[in-house]
Amino acid sequence: MTRILFAGVALALAVSTASARLGGAGTQFLTVGGGARATSMGGAYTAIGGDLESVFWNPAGIASLEGTATGFTHTALYADMAVEDVAIATPFMDGVIGISGLAFLSGTIEETTEEMPDGTGDTFNANAMAVTLTYARMMTDKFAAGLSLRVIREALAEVSDTNWGFDLGGTYVVGFSNLRLGFSVANFGPDVQFAGQGLEQVWGDPGGEGTQTDDVPAVLQAERFSMPMTFRAGVAYDLFDGPAGCLTLCGEGLHPVDQSELLGLGMQYAFNGSYFLRAGYTTLNNMEWSLGGGVNIPTGGNRLSVDYCYQNHEYLDPVHRLSVGFMPR
Repeated sequence: MTRILFAGVALALAVSTASARLGGAGTQFLTVGGGARATSMGGAYTAIGGDLESVFWNPAGIASLEGTATGFTHTALYADMAVEDVAIATPFMDGVIGISGLAFLSGTIEETTEEMPDGTGDTFNANAMAVTLTYARMMTDKFAAGLSLRVIREALAEVSDTNWGFDLGGTYVVGFSNLRLGFSVANFGPDVQFAGQGLEQVWGDPGGEGTQTDDVPAVLQAERFSMPMTFRAGVAYDLFDGPAGCLTLCGEGLHPVDQSELLGLGMQYAFNGSYFLRAGYTTLNNMEWSLGGGVNIPTGGNRLSVDYCYQNHEYLDPVHRLSVGFMPR
């Protein structure tokens, strides 16, 4: 797996030098992220492993799980849109295997046309979903590697696309004050192209004075869009860890294929391993600062985690996330 990991990173870095045009990547719902813990820390989660939310940020992060973990997150976006994600992971074949699902739900949208700008009376949806299979393994006592394979489906009114992609990631524990390093390449895959009934046309004689007597069926060809491939490199550091609690600082740089380099910063204060306060900042998707908190509740051999995140958007309404999960103690 180590050879696959470094080969994939080298390939992704080579491709990233030929970036798509600004804002030109498709399947943008894949960049929304998953989990309230990670987003409340500005999405700077590449170097923070050990929990289920890592499956959405760096597949290597689940390698240290010692039991079965499950989680669900509801994200209330602007304009009545929502994102739902669910994941489960369990030890398997000297590593950890996980499966996760991410769904973007647009809600009901009123249809308008050039001839009827106030609405036709019809409605449609613009929904998308992705199902991901992840495998991660501790290669040494300090280095972990992970790989995710993903199937993606988007549907917009009467057109749709089906695509695939994969993520690669690694984490390394330096050993000094629990200093951790992480990197990942996300959403590497072929270009996206819509197809379907909505692109079917019937062309007749536009002027009504030509020799054309029969309508001619035609199919429009949609433009191709690249996947929103993103390279991340991050660091996490425990500023102090003692009886008063643990304060973790994290930061990362990220380079999406269709944007300039971006930044994410975050912090978490954990008291007694049960109560958490978090804050972060990111420039991804026009988000700004974020705040959040959570609690772990022992339940037999597991612990129930409940986490909340508030994200401020530069232009639109704020985003709210609520996560609930079960983790091994």
